[in-house]
Amino acid sequence: MSATCPRCGGELRETASGFRCRSCGYTCSAFEKPFSTREEPKPSYQEETIYDKASSAANIYDRNISGVCIIRNIEDQCSGSGFIYKSNGLVITNAHVIYFDKENRPSRRLEVLVNGALYKANVIKSNKPEGDDDIALLKIESANYFHELKLGNSDKVHNGEEVIAIGNPKGEGLSITKGIVSDAQRVYGSEHYIMSDVTINGGNSGGPLFNEKGEVVAICVSARREAENMNFFIPINHVLDYIHRWGY
Repeated sequence: MSATCPRCGGELRETASGFRCRSCGYTCSAFEKPFSTREEPKPSYQEETIYDKASSAANIYDRNISGVCIIRNIEDQCSGSGFIYKSNGLVITNAHVIYFDKENRPSRRLEVLVNGALYKANVIKSNKPEGDDDIALLKIESANYFHELKLGNSDKVHNGEEVIAIGNPKGEGLSITKGIVSDAQRVYGSEHYIMSDVTINGGNSGGPLFNEKGEVVAICVSARREAENMNFFIPINHVLDYIHRWGY
């Protein structure tokens, strides 16, 4: 708040004996207060950081990165992604990440890197690596507890919604990409997918797709090679149908 001169409207400066106008030199006693006051103008904007919104990509990354896994198939010399489904070490991923030969047998030599630590893992249940049934459940060989990711409802995903993928593209380590839902109910034959332009590459397979709340709503499965930014994800509700059927 500042004082204004009653004669010229200039700014009054406080001195030892009272107030003096910077513009016209008018003086008055500190006890007389022959002047009006005015409020300083408030900023016309509000400062905002990237953490102010729950939908912030940085916020979602920070809150979930410790529950996203890099999966290494030693027998097939390839890698993929997954995420912690239960804190006891159950991991959801794609079936094609853990198969290693023409007989489509699950690998017996799997490693899971999660939150900076490397563990051995075993296949608990798996479908054949085909279509929207390309789902597998692993168990980390450890008595440790892990960061369990929160699951959303894929039936509520809508076109145009912002989504975020975290995974291990090309085996280069975990990274994050952002896009929108192009089609929340893309159908190919009898198979249902969420289609998005969020960038994925080989190695993202099995990794989580997050909604704006930071909930897992799908898992990455494939990209349309002859197209650009046509990427497909298995809805988490469909994934859970199998997981629950398997008793987990």
